[in-house]
Amino acid sequence: MLQLLDTLEYIHSLQLVHHDLKSSNILITRNGKNVKLIDFGLSDLDTTNPQNDIQHDIKKFGEILLLLFPTRYKHLRQQCQNGRFANMATIRLFIEKRQRRQKYIPYIIAVIILGISAVLSIHTYRLYQESEQMTQVANEYMQQKQRKEEMIEQIHRLIDNEIEQLQSVADKSTSYFSYTQHPLYLGIWDLQAQVRDSLANCYADSPELKHKCIEIWAQEIGIRVMQIDSQVKESKPLY
Repeated sequence: MLQLLDTLEYIHSLQLVHHDLKSSNILITRNGKNVKLIDFGLSDLDTTNPQNDIQHDIKKFGEILLLLFPTRYKHLRQQCQNGRFANMATIRLFIEKRQRRQKYIPYIIAVIILGISAVLSIHTYRLYQESEQMTQVANEYMQQKQRKEEMIEQIHRLIDNEIEQLQSVADKSTSYFSYTQHPLYLGIWDLQAQVRDSLANCYADSPELKHKCIEIWAQEIGIRVMQIDSQVKESKPLY
């Protein structure tokens, strides 16, 4: 193709138009694979002849391109047929620009792939971060839940210990009055407050657990003490 361009550009520089450009008039030597253009029988050097126009050769060159490259240079062929090129030099410039662009295509594709890879990597990293955060939140939740369960068990254990002593006093009392006058009964609320506060301080790093500890303790100890109080009233004389 490029050798044919050289040939046509040369004869056009001599004011010569071939007028019969076709595949049978283009030869290729066995030695060196050189292009030879033959059969100048219809050529004309008369520049005053309106038909002696290089556009005739340019259009024929477009037809030759179709034979050489059936699936390529479609736009170039259309430009040749539409008379968009002033001479063969402009065609050469068009081809060279196209070839330069084709050289950059692998690099452009590589840049696009790298860009997509970067976006996917960032997206994957963000998903990983979100997953790590979710895992951390889940772990913190489980740890908080476990601490709460341990706290409730400890509350019950300590309350059971205090109530067991109070129950012993209730069983030994001869009347409700003697029961209410016992030092353990009189100091039960101060004692439970001390034990409660001591336990609550173990969860000072978690205001939520500390508040929950005080709330559960107050509820549990109150219910248990009132149960014993009602039991003594029912089973023992008042005085």
